Amino acid sequence: MNRLLGRLSIIQLSLLTSIILMVFIFILLIQNIANKWQESQTLQQDIALISLLDALEKVAHNHAVERGLTAGFLGSGSAEAKNKVLAQRQKADASIQHLKSVSDQLTKNSTKISKNLSILFDHNAKKAALRTQVDKQAAPGAFAFYSKLNQIALDIAANLSSQIKHPVLSKDLNIAFLLAQYKERLGQNRGKINGTLAKKQLTSVTQQNIALYNSEIDLLNQYLIANLQGQQLQSFNSIIQSADSRKINAITNTSTILHLLKAIITLPSLCLNEVSFNTQYNN
Repeated sequence: MNRLLGRLSIIQLSLLTSIILMVFIFILLIQNIANKWQESQTLQQDIALISLLDALEKVAHNHAVERGLTAGFLGSGSAEAKNKVLAQRQKADASIQHLKSVSDQLTKNSTKISKNLSILFDHNAKKAALRTQVDKQAAPGAFAFYSKLNQIALDIAANLSSQIKHPVLSKDLNIAFLLAQYKERLGQNRGKINGTLAKKQLTSVTQQNIALYNSEIDLLNQYLIANLQGQQLQSFNSIIQSADSRKINAITNTSTILHLLKAIITLPSLCLNEVSFNTQYNN
């Protein structure tokens, strides 16, 4: 090798060195392009998966609203309550169709996604029969059915979120799922209270459920405070410490709400009913 290099002129050595350097730079360039392409593909997959997770959350949200309105209708049986249920059913069904549309391509490329979603779609297939029972005012299992559907949707979303590769997106999704669970527990609590107000009947099981939901809401509050940071934490604390939030907490406190519900049932003339409660709760 030394003899071979000794025979080369300075110009030839310079040219050889330049060629080697160019080859090295070219290899680095190819590797960089390949890495960027892989990052782009991963990001596109993350974006597609986030769209799916968002669709799952919308399924849970719309069926939570249907659950609450259904509880009110089963309790009161009024035409106005039924019209609200019928309108919300369209939104709930639209959220299922949107989920199927978003998941169409993803399920072709992932058996895991397909198998998970089939659990939700199989449960949703029983919804038509349940709605028929609701229309006949004979659906004691309606609340449990919708709660299970929502649990499946949120569980699938949490399960599939592990496939998100981007660290920032993954962290934000963990917070989003805590908020989704928080909203679901609030919806369950509201649904039970609505049903009680409409039926004018407070069972021991309902009392236990309300106590459980309030306990889980308090726990989720702690989880969110522990996981939120910076401006998000300040915003959350500002909301839960606001005068409106303290007023709602005072009303929906387990012992307070149970005493209040008992008073409403015992004293029908008390001017707090499902409509006024919903107004306060929504605010």
